[in-house]
Amino acid sequence: MADKKKTAPKTLIEGVKIGLSIMDRVMLPVLFPKKGRMADLETAEDIKGKVKFSAEETAKINLKQGEKGITWREGLKPKQFTFSKAEVRYLKERYRLTDEAGDVLVDMVSLCRKIRDIKI
Repeated sequence: MADKKKTAPKTLIEGVKIGLSIMDRVMLPVLFPKKGRMADLETAEDIKGKVKFSAEETAKINLKQGEKGITWREGLKPKQFTFSKAEVRYLKERYRLTDEAGDVLVDMVSLCRKIRDIKI
């Protein structure tokens, strides 16, 4: 009887990695509705929780809210985040709806391109 190699079980939900800049992370909540179906709002909250700035990170990148908007230390590389396929589908749908409504802000263009171009 031949030895069979054991392989690690596949995860039920494979993640999609996305690099988000500070601007992307600041603008991401703008895509989310203020009201809607509970499941959609929970997904939005989960995503917001993933990209939220911790107090430590806020201090490290010098993130500040001022009279003229949000500022941070320049030259920072995008941070990698892992989203479930369901979260990516939700992001793609929110991008589509925002785009179709003509509500994409100029500061959201980079984020919207990233979401639009994700392959799942």
